[in-house]
Amino acid sequence: MFMVEFAMGANSSGSKSNVGRESKKVCIRLDLPPDTNDLKNVSMEEDFALMDSDVITKMVDGVPSITFSNRVHEYIERRMTRTIIVKLLGSRIAFNALLSRASLLWNPKYSIQMIDLENYFFLV
Repeated sequence: MFMVEFAMGANSSGSKSNVGRESKKVCIRLDLPPDTNDLKNVSMEEDFALMDSDVITKMVDGVPSITFSNRVHEYIERRMTRTIIVKLLGSRIAFNALLSRASLLWNPKYSIQMIDLENYFFLV
């Protein structure tokens, strides 16, 4: 999983112009994720269906507990292989403005999807 921090507002010279700076904190996993372009993985994602045996619900000390099978965890891991966490630093910026800025900086092949996790964290 990667983590990227964006800082908006003050540039490296200390002035408060509208020019921002970007700093990256990158955590690299030692085990490589599966190839998401592999036809086997693509067909597995299209055919995935949640079965009753994949979910175990029970009460533990009066608190509901939900446990998923390894098959569900593997599916989630495959879907999250190209997901990063972005933390916004500095001045606030609107969701759509951040999405546009990320698209301009990264120049992706496909459209970017982003989820607001609150407290200036986003899943991209």
